[in-house]
Amino acid sequence: MHEEEENMLTLESPSEVYYRAYRDYWHKVNESDGFDLENISTPPYYMFKGLLPFDCVSCGYPYPVMVNLYAKVGLHRYNMLKGTNFQLDSLVKFNMLPNCVSSFYITLLAHDPALDPLDKTFQVRVDEQNANCLDFTCSIARLKDEGDLFCTIWQMVSSKGELPDWPSDDALKDEKRFYLLKESEWQTNDWISMYLELVICAHDRRIQKAKGRSVPIGDSGSGNRNWYRRNGAAKRETRGQKCKCLHKV
Repeated sequence: MHEEEENMLTLESPSEVYYRAYRDYWHKVNESDGFDLENISTPPYYMFKGLLPFDCVSCGYPYPVMVNLYAKVGLHRYNMLKGTNFQLDSLVKFNMLPNCVSSFYITLLAHDPALDPLDKTFQVRVDEQNANCLDFTCSIARLKDEGDLFCTIWQMVSSKGELPDWPSDDALKDEKRFYLLKESEWQTNDWISMYLELVICAHDRRIQKAKGRSVPIGDSGSGNRNWYRRNGAAKRETRGQKCKCLHKV
């Protein structure tokens, strides 16, 4: 029987061999929903694009700020749907497609102080839809032990029509235009800074330090207006684009 299989393989064309390797690879990847690649070998083909695995515990990894924010997005989704308060402790590993617009399969540790101080293992999948703008879906956010129980895709929601133009410098001088968040509001609504930081990462995923907490939701002086002036150029680049909300209930 083994000899017959070898004879059949020798009769396959190179394209058939490639297709079989491609099919077998993704079949194995899908068995773990893309999260566990430890026992899966990537086919040795130059043009083959499989998932790139990264160990976040023992070595460095690319896009650290953005990947941490994606992990927090998954926890935010899980907490809203389950009524919990899990907080990110650390990343364990993640796998990603080697594309400009990628998918990320993130394994992380988090805990809910009100439930159990011990870490729980979560799995979060984020699928980017477009490059250089805030546009993705969070299709999986679950405890690892929950399996398929909690992996319903959140529907992508886009704004209709174009966004208004970025405010002019004169408009930004109007101090009544903005609301200044109190420190306590930042602390109890950390998702605000999370999404502001994601806006920055959407334009530069290689950023090494998140700057979201310097973004003025409110404005009570020239310091915040200066932030707008420094970052207005990047914002103006997005004029005419649709702003797509990354995950909606």
